[in-house]
Amino acid sequence: ATYSREILLDRPDGVVVQYAVVRLDLGCCPAAARATILAERTPLGHVLQRLPGSLRIEPVGFVCATLPAPLAARFGARAGQQAWGRLVCIDHDGDRLVEGLELLAPD
Repeated sequence: ATYSREILLDRPDGVVVQYAVVRLDLGCCPAAARATILAERTPLGHVLQRLPGSLRIEPVGFVCATLPAPLAARFGARAGQQAWGRLVCIDHDGDRLVEGLELLAPD
């Protein structure tokens, strides 16, 4: 089964500095981790860091995206501004666990 999540990382003052959208293969997660992910109360990065075994994070591409209005609004930016980011894959013990897009807030 797959699961998708949008993630906003913000500073203490509430300014969003990174947006991400990820797709996870829940079949690669132990049952306890899967339940924690689906409960959506714990940051995904915390759940992944606590997994037994090894994680391998691999950037597979870099992007420059023109922000549509809804995404620009999350950053407090103007529609049409450009944001840089990366496509990333995370493997857990050799199995593809996460595929995602991370974008940094535009300047």
